[in-house]
Amino acid sequence: MNDEVINCWYRCAYGDGVITAEQAVLIAYARGWATKNTKLIPGLMASVGLSLEECQALLPDDIFVACHNSIDNVTISGPEESITRFAEKLLNRGIFLRIVKTANIAFQ
Repeated sequence: MNDEVINCWYRCAYGDGVITAEQAVLIAYARGWATKNTKLIPGLMASVGLSLEECQALLPDDIFVACHNSIDNVTISGPEESITRFAEKLLNRGIFLRIVKTANIAFQ
């Protein structure tokens, strides 16, 4: 599992003093346990070089914006097949897109 993707939000919370080290470890454990023991459909996430509004106008119904990163970049999340088809469509139009390695789990 890609620790940088999975753990980033609570590492930031710990770094900002919002949660304790013990709480961060418990969150990491609980999320890992739930991820491993829950039957989820295969999913993907991807970074897209579009504004929030531009991306939302193009998204299929089963793909969602997981994170609004900047004025011209969002992270999307959804079923593996849908993200793959959408990625091909955007790449064919010359739009930046990079699949995020998340062990085939669409987080957020």
